[in-house]
Amino acid sequence: GWGKVGVMMVELGGMVGWRYRAVPLYGVEEGVERGLDHDKNQMSTVAPSGDKRETMESVIQRANTSAGFVEDLREVSTNFRPTCDCWRRECNFCEDLSCAIKHDLTSYTLNVTSTVNRSLLNTVVLYDSVGNMLGTFQWNRRGIYLTGCVGCRTPRKLVGRHPPEEPLTWTLSIIEGVLQLSVNRPGKVSRPYTHKLRGQCKKHYQDVAFFSFQKMPCHHSFTLIDTMVPGSMFDNTCRGACPA
Repeated sequence: GWGKVGVMMVELGGMVGWRYRAVPLYGVEEGVERGLDHDKNQMSTVAPSGDKRETMESVIQRANTSAGFVEDLREVSTNFRPTCDCWRRECNFCEDLSCAIKHDLTSYTLNVTSTVNRSLLNTVVLYDSVGNMLGTFQWNRRGIYLTGCVGCRTPRKLVGRHPPEEPLTWTLSIIEGVLQLSVNRPGKVSRPYTHKLRGQCKKHYQDVAFFSFQKMPCHHSFTLIDTMVPGSMFDNTCRGACPA
């Protein structure tokens, strides 16, 4: 038999014209129905009647306050670094923390500048405080994914009519159990995509202390801020893998 093997990501090829479905790794919280809201192009969570849990709106408001989202990127440090690819033998294929950045994504945001099209996935690998790989956050114009917990279509208004070949700066956080993604277009910040994690999903991603980038090109970059501690690979050339 095959036995039981922990799988964090599966890459599918030759799938043109096909569709696939996936089931959340940690199941569905009892009494909560999860489904795809086809009108809003995003994952919806419907709580049973009489549910007295905190509302999504209040959680998002507190997350925004804690995160300190900025509307003008000129207020953010201009210390940009390339999104060094951890999917290399010398990084033990994303398992070596020298190819990661220490940064608490449950308290602070991450700003990345990259192209966002319908083919290339922007991939951020997430680790806990002892270096265990938790999963990946991925997104492009087609979908938004968090390993085991989120898989939905990207809302059209998130990216808008921005040309796919021109880079965008986007902001990611998982503060107080709320996955949040916003896109900063010239002169405008999009209404963020938000998804409130529940049950085992919230527990699984409550300790995100490191991140790295997987299979992202050298011309993509992220903003290095004072609260980050980059691994030795994150110099200006990714140990010679990118041009100076």
